[in-house]
Amino acid sequence: MILSNRKHLNSQDPLQRKISMDAMAITLGITLIVGISYSMLDITNLVSFDAEISHLVFVMGITYLIAMLIGNARYK
Repeated sequence: MILSNRKHLNSQDPLQRKISMDAMAITLGITLIVGISYSMLDITNLVSFDAEISHLVFVMGITYLIAMLIGNARYK
């Protein structure tokens, strides 16, 4: 999957590659901030439910989608 993703990025034109890389960077940053905060809230029992990785994957997907849409709109 990693090699396939790398091949896909290398096949894109420079502008689309920049948009994708920016979206990935934003997604990584947001995921780290949300993931660490979410884990700490769970450890200190400030949330009534258990922290699940599926919640974090959902945040990653939504963040990437929004970042790609904004990036494409910005350079249109």
